[in-house]
Formats: sequence, C-alpha cells, structure tokens
Amino acid sequence: MDCVGRTNRSASAESSSPSSSNRRVDCELPKMKASFGSGWWPPRKFMGEAGRWKKVVYVFFCMSGALGPLRPYCIVPKSHGEKANMRSLEGDVLRLEASLSDFPGAVIVAGNAWPLYYDLESIRQAFARLGSRVVNVVSTLADRKEEAVLDYMSNRSEPYVVLASPEFEFSSRTDERRIDVDGQRGFDQDAQSALRARLRSIGDPAARPLTKDDILQATASALALRRASRILSRVRASEDSQFQRSLRALLGER
Repeated sequence: MDCVGRTNRSASAESSSPSSSNRRVDCELPKMKASFGSGWWPPRKFMGEAGRWKKVVYVFFCMSGALGPLRPYCIVPKSHGEKANMRSLEGDVLRLEASLSDFPGAVIVAGNAWPLYYDLESIRQAFARLGSRVVNVVSTLADRKEEAVLDYMSNRSEPYVVLASPEFEFSSRTDERRIDVDGQRGFDQDAQSALRARLRSIGDPAARPLTKDDILQATASALALRRASRILSRVRASEDSQFQRSLRALLGER
C-alpha cells in the first residue's frame, strides 16, 4: 500500500497493526534521504550497537579573531567585560593543521560567531589547506556558546574536543572535552600539546583515515539528525528485525 492510501487510515488502525511502524518508515525514509542530500546515511546511533557510527572526532573551533576575509565577530557576554579578540588567527590555523596531521580522523566544526555571518564554503576557503577538514558549523543561537555546542552534539555519539577562547563562556559541563585557549597567546604550544594528548586518548576514531563518504556523513545537519531520531524512534529500530531488514535492503546492504 502506498503512502497516500495509508494516510486515510484511522489512528487506531495504525496502532493495532504489527507492521504499521515499518510501513510508515517506508514512506519517511525517502524524505530522510532527500533531507540529508548526497551525504545520506541513516544515523546509526539509532540502529543498535553493532551498526553505530563513530568514525570521526569533532574539533570545535570556538576561537574569536580574524582569518582572511572572516572578521572577528563575537557577541561578548556582559559578565565577561571584554572586547572581541581582534587578533589574526592565521598562525593558530597553521598550528592546528600541524597538530591534526597525525590524526586524520579529526574534523573541524566552526563554533565561533563566523557561521552567523558566513556560509560554510566561505569558512572552508579561509582555512586554506585545512579547509577540507572543516565539515560543519554551529549555527544555533544560545545564551552561551557551550549550549550551542551541546545542542549540536545532542543527536550524535561521536567523541569531540572544544578549542575555546575566553570570549565564549563554558562551564564544568565540558571540562573533560575542552581545551581553553589564551586570548592573547592563542593556540600556542601548550594548547597544541593538550589537543594531541586528548586525541591520542580517544584512540582509533582519531587515528583512522576518513573516506569521502565519512566526510559527507559528518556534514549532516543537526536538524536532519533530529528528524531522523524522531522517525526511527517511533519504530524502535534497534529491536525491530523486520525494519532492520527493510533498511538494509534499501541501502543495498546484506
């Protein structure tokens, strides 16, 4: 039965049918695929432990300053009482590139104020040689940058590290995942050493080279992940063997 025919059924009939959840997802999955674009894949954190996708490590770039054409926009919390950091981040990006050279599984998410003014492609170009590893941005508006970062990770299970300059307020909630960067010295040798140590402790996800598909998958928006979460949770995908078989068939997997 097609999607149109099924929409005319009553809610009680839907809930009483043992396979209604699977049929509903047969309609929703093409929409999910379209929303993810060319980087489509099902968020495997909703598909059980065996299929869970943890191939990348996100490095949130929460540092203010200028980088090429990107200006140092920053909404400074009133409690902080500082002006936005106006220094150039060219040296910071070069040192970050060197720090990540031994960790091909680490990708960058722009988490400062740039995403509110520039698109992802402009940010990638400003990062020059490191641009190919800039996979996404944090565009959520929140009272504190920490809340926006946590919102970004709310539907993701991958490990992450935050590089944060003092213009952005963070709390103890992210202490174990955060490296504080001095507002004047920037991403200096101490911060480099701390990042390398953190990535080494994460292990295989940071050390494993990424494929083009991995990069595409990392660009999925938080909105698309939340939508997928709502759809897949309705059918309890990790416990529904029939749904798992249908999903594998759709993806061409055996």
